[in-house]
Amino acid sequence: MKRPLLGTAALIALMTGPACAGPALDALVDLMPEGAEVRHTAERVEGGEEVYEGLEISAGGDLIRLEGARLTLTEGAVGLIGDRVRFTRAEGGGGEIGRIDLSVPLAIRELPAGTLLAGENGVRVSPELCGALRTPIRVAGSDVTFGSGGRIASLRLDAVVSGPDEACLLDLTQELTGAELTDPAGLGLRVAEQRVRLRTPVTPGLPEVATGETWSSTFSLSGAELLMNGTVELRLGRLETGLRLDGDSLLPLAATGHARALAKAIAAGRAPEEQLPWADLWNGLRAAVGEGLVSLKGLEVTGTGLAALTGVTGPLDPGARVDLSGVARKSEEGLTGSLTLDGTATALLAVEFGVATGPADPSFNTLPPGALLTGAPISLTGASVRFSDRGVGAL
Repeated sequence: MKRPLLGTAALIALMTGPACAGPALDALVDLMPEGAEVRHTAERVEGGEEVYEGLEISAGGDLIRLEGARLTLTEGAVGLIGDRVRFTRAEGGGGEIGRIDLSVPLAIRELPAGTLLAGENGVRVSPELCGALRTPIRVAGSDVTFGSGGRIASLRLDAVVSGPDEACLLDLTQELTGAELTDPAGLGLRVAEQRVRLRTPVTPGLPEVATGETWSSTFSLSGAELLMNGTVELRLGRLETGLRLDGDSLLPLAATGHARALAKAIAAGRAPEEQLPWADLWNGLRAAVGEGLVSLKGLEVTGTGLAALTGVTGPLDPGARVDLSGVARKSEEGLTGSLTLDGTATALLAVEFGVATGPADPSFNTLPPGALLTGAPISLTGASVRFSDRGVGAL
């Protein structure tokens, strides 16, 4: 009886041995950390796709197992669609993803070590990185659960680079829906929807060539709830922030050398050694053009836990609500803005302001750091404040 059992064991070992992979799986393995191992129980080709069953990927003690996987290889990327993905971490913990869909540029594997710091003084991103990311990166998953508690209905990340290599821009979109996270202490967070959108330079510091581009970033969070021991204590309708900058308006600031000196110091882990002219920095900042906003709607206290925990009553009583909105606009001539806060148990506050900025002359360079603000060519062009106490004064 021993010989048939040994033969069966050998056959199983061959069936589950290291993958005799197709080109798409080979390309995926090439993108993994050195020492990664790949195994599968079955493989076939369907409609130009490599189909694998029981695909396992292990690296550094971490293990990922896909019940089914479909891989494709294009001229610039390897794609993978996987079902019932289980993952475990070497340090403990793990989870499961119902379905995953990703596409990764092949050019990433050709990047040399130190690509992120390949330029002068080690503070510029090399053109190779910009070139590698011109093929889009896509990661999407659904029905994500964590062994430690929590779930995410869906998540997605898309990223691609455009523009000249010496000043390439990253377009990034990240979305998440139906998240519910908990921790052993009893704190929990639910999020109906969260989004981030960015269009920003890849290079650290400031690009030093004109691109005609507008840099932007937006963040939004909708339908969020904070829980304590299963009870909803705080609810948020929607939070939104946004920022837009005229990229070319920052060229005068880049020309001062301040951003380069700061990036160089950060890369070296120290404070900047160079003392560059303050007037150049002021005039460079003055030239910047952009706008920003923040909006918070429906932040409402729904339970008694926060008041009990902090000892603060009134503003943290059930039913207390806060709405907030603010906007600021920056031009070469100055800065204007407004802020409105409407709290049912705190205060009503409305502020509007305008500030004019003039150019700095060489005498500005002789001021000590503590006198820069008071000596700056700045003046108030208008301001209004409206305040109504609705409970703050009772604290």
